[in-house]
Amino acid sequence: ELRALALKIAHRVLETGKSEVIRRRLNSYERRVVHVAIADVDGVRSESIKQDGEKRVEISPATAGDGEE
Repeated sequence: ELRALALKIAHRVLETGKSEVIRRRLNSYERRVVHVAIADVDGVRSESIKQDGEKRVEISPATAGDGEE
């Protein structure tokens, strides 16, 4: 379920070119599941960020500096 959500958001980020944050509360294991799922998708990257006092995962379009071409 979590992997499917991450992939759905990743594909939406690829379509729109806009970053999205998973607003759902995730523990460290769940954030890791998201990062691993996103690593398999070319053109996007994920990052844990602090938002509203909680750690969230942001999924963004990859840039040249991310090792993407």
